[in-house]
Amino acid sequence: MPDDGGHTFRELIGEQLPVGSMAAVWNARDRRYTMERCGAAGWPQGEDALKLARGEAFWLHVPWRGATNRVYEIEWAGAEPLDETTLIDIYSGWNMVAYPYPKGIKWLDTQLAEISPNGSMVFFWNTERQRYVMCRRRFGRWIGAADLEIGAHRGIFYKPGPMRRRPVRARGRGRNSGRRPRQPLFQWVEERP
Repeated sequence: MPDDGGHTFRELIGEQLPVGSMAAVWNARDRRYTMERCGAAGWPQGEDALKLARGEAFWLHVPWRGATNRVYEIEWAGAEPLDETTLIDIYSGWNMVAYPYPKGIKWLDTQLAEISPNGSMVFFWNTERQRYVMCRRRFGRWIGAADLEIGAHRGIFYKPGPMRRRPVRARGRGRNSGRRPRQPLFQWVEERP
């Protein structure tokens, strides 16, 4: 499958999960989840299908009813990104992002860890302990992050600390005249390993 910058759940997962399974993708710009359900005909396709961009993380929920397994190991379809760099928009507030390459990397070796302002937070899922591990950037360094690794294609929760720039406000009349679509604070530019 060519890497064209995004794939549907039908392309990535196929029929490996039971009917009623749900996918949830966090939209940091709009601050809401976009949901998609696997129906009797499988995951949606065509214009109605949710398309994932490289670097987007997501949740999968498998219903207990109708599930034949307690744990599902998914074999992902798709192609390794061929571009030398991947750009992932980072917004104020919470971001759910994924490391886009097939080989893991230490958190401290990522460009996002390097450029994060003080007060930034990151949450990693620890599969052995079945809980999140949180690290915070203070005094120019990440506390408790020395051994943390983002696994291949794994997602993290990330919240940037306060930025030292003044927000620009639109002027005008009317109820929504002062609102503009949220703009990213910066981009995570990750080099291909």
